[in-house]
Amino acid sequence: MMDDEFEMPKRSRSPVYIGGALVLLVFSAGVAWSMMGGSNPAQALFGPKTWVASHDSALAKVDLVKVHEDLIPSWGIASANREFEGAEEAEKAGYAAISAAIEPDQNLSEIFEQIRELTTAPVENADELLSLVDAWSAYLDKQGAPYLLQGNVATTSAGSFLYLKSYEVQRDVWLKVGVERIRAREVSRMDRTNIMEQYLGATAPGQADATVVLDRLSEFAISTVWPLLATEELTPLGLKVVEEMRANLPAEHLAILTEYAPERVQMQQALDSLASRRECGSTFMIRSIPYSGLEERDIEGITRLARQVRNHRCPDITQEEAEILADTSKSFAGEPELGSAIRSLVAMLARNVAVHEARHVADDRAVNGLRETMDCLDCPDMSTMAVAELSAYLASLSWSPTPYTTFFQACDATDGQGGPHAMAMDLILDRLDTFCGEAPAELSKHAKALEVSLLGRSVAVEVDELSSAGGVK
Repeated sequence: MMDDEFEMPKRSRSPVYIGGALVLLVFSAGVAWSMMGGSNPAQALFGPKTWVASHDSALAKVDLVKVHEDLIPSWGIASANREFEGAEEAEKAGYAAISAAIEPDQNLSEIFEQIRELTTAPVENADELLSLVDAWSAYLDKQGAPYLLQGNVATTSAGSFLYLKSYEVQRDVWLKVGVERIRAREVSRMDRTNIMEQYLGATAPGQADATVVLDRLSEFAISTVWPLLATEELTPLGLKVVEEMRANLPAEHLAILTEYAPERVQMQQALDSLASRRECGSTFMIRSIPYSGLEERDIEGITRLARQVRNHRCPDITQEEAEILADTSKSFAGEPELGSAIRSLVAMLARNVAVHEARHVADDRAVNGLRETMDCLDCPDMSTMAVAELSAYLASLSWSPTPYTTFFQACDATDGQGGPHAMAMDLILDRLDTFCGEAPAELSKHAKALEVSLLGRSVAVEVDELSSAGGVK
């Protein structure tokens, strides 16, 4: 049975988006780390970790939630847009707010002062900037504070800038790759910017830990995996995923998910129908709905909107769609244990991602495998990252506790995509003589054989220990 003692990612604003009204930044996220795992090219700019705390810690006097949830994102937006009229004043105000908030802790103040100074030329200072962002997180981790920052330097038509994402660490998962212990940090997003991860997990070259992004995993679990329990015509792979859910989820949680799955399918069908009218000009979008459904104010909003546009040629939302979303939302809200059931499902998926990411960390430590091409026997010409992804996907298929669900996740992540992930999965599918949707017999056994034939090794990856937020020292 899966351990589910972590907190679901928080929803601090409505999930309903009309046009671009709620977009908080004027720029787009420039680089995505990966879809299931992998490394971020920009993160390769990390230099040696040279920053060392020189003052006594006073983190207990700092409101770290406010700093990461509100102050850093607000300053980051203003800093990125400082070339625009009025933004310089906003940057100064954001700087002053952060400085005042972290003033009790001289270590944080020292790091932030250096970050701010270097953001005036982010591309030229990228190595130092990203190292300082990493130093911020490392310092918090050493003090047992469950928060971290991740950053990138991006260049768009609007200019170059540092952008930051802030997270709360919900739990640390320690894994063993052979005899080596590796930590994967399960995190939920704190800032409310419009920078959206396009990955379920991430590993950066040179960093000690991997990251598992619970927000994206939750969305995947809710929109894609949970509905399988009520899907009438499943592929062979879908049937295997359902089998693994039945074998790995607590019986009481499986019962709840099974009971409400038909309504989640209805909800998803309404969302798909709504999204399809973007082709005829609708700008209304509901990007996702949490497991508990829409909040009452959102239900009132879409009901009102459906009445207003009922005679439009291309309505933003129909009355039927609004009724389905309202009814299913009210049903989900009436089940107090639905959140616990979803947490169990997310925990099941998180193990697969953690295995994938742990293999990345082990490859990076052993042979610099995220920056230099690892040996790949009997392989076509492949990039450094394609070989790295091949290693991680094979490890997760070989050693994850739910291999068919891992296969389902990998297929979903690479469907219609190009790049190193798709290249790695295409090779795996070819050598397993299968395709997405199928469920090859003895999947783990054959994946382990592929590890040997392609990479010259097959090393066990297993969960070693779960710990509370802040890590096990």
